[in-house]
Amino acid sequence: LTLQESRSITGRVLSTEGQPIAGARVRSWARLDTRTTSGVTGESDAEGRFELHGLVGAAGYLEADADGWRRGGAPWNADAGEIEVRLERAYALE
Repeated sequence: LTLQESRSITGRVLSTEGQPIAGARVRSWARLDTRTTSGVTGESDAEGRFELHGLVGAAGYLEADADGWRRGGAPWNADAGEIEVRLERAYALE
């Protein structure tokens, strides 16, 4: 059993125009080895800000989605500062 140091990441979920998206579901994954992945979830606040705690691994991928918006994402690593994820509006077919 090998314990890995946990870390936190912070960021914002924004529209492509730079407006905050409140209530976005934010998820992060990191591959720990060939068989194991680790995931952490959270939600953006009214200013689009989020904090995810308890991440393990040196790098991973962050994904965000919200109702009415297309899913977006960004990679992260141990040296990442604030991560910004931009979402595009989803358009319904009529």
